[in-house]
Formats: sequence, structure tokens, C-alpha cells
Amino acid sequence: MKLKGYGYAIIGGAGPAEFYREAVGAEGISNSTSGLWKNWVESGNVDEIPELAEYD
Repeated sequence: MKLKGYGYAIIGGAGPAEFYREAVGAEGISNSTSGLWKNWVESGNVDEIPELAEYD
């Protein structure tokens, strides 16, 4: 992604985190949660983007 001009990337649900630290120098985001995307990904229904209002 760096070669494409991005300053950073987020790897959602990364695990094991040590792999990403060693492979690309990734750092964890303290106090982060999966948020609204966790349920969406686990549902397997990735063709429908969840409504943000459902997670207020």
C-alpha cells in the first residue's frame, strides 16, 4: 500500500498480531474494538453494507 501512496492501512481482526509486527512493522491500536464491522463480516452477507443507524 505504501507504493500506492497510502500513509497507513488498517488490518481488521488481525491475528496473530505478531505476524504483522514482524512482516510489515504493524502496530496495534490500543483500546480498539471490532465495532460495527464485526457483525457484518461474521454474517457472511458482505454484499449488503450495514446501515450505520443500526449501531448508534
